[in-house]
Amino acid sequence: MDINSGIQAAALDQHSKQVGDAVTTKMMDKTMDIQASSAAQLLEGVEENSDAVRENLPDNVGKNVNTSV
Repeated sequence: MDINSGIQAAALDQHSKQVGDAVTTKMMDKTMDIQASSAAQLLEGVEENSDAVRENLPDNVGKNVNTSV
């Protein structure tokens, strides 16, 4: 009886680990999808704002970068 209960416990433990791994993988996939969507929205917003800013700037602004050390 002890052998059977040990085998059952090991099988149940292995099954639980596989289910846990599958859930973790699914959550990571969903998280990466959300992050990709958020990044795309941020990039679209930057492009829209950049066009609007360029239209409102005078001709002499934003053409040269002056640096000194």
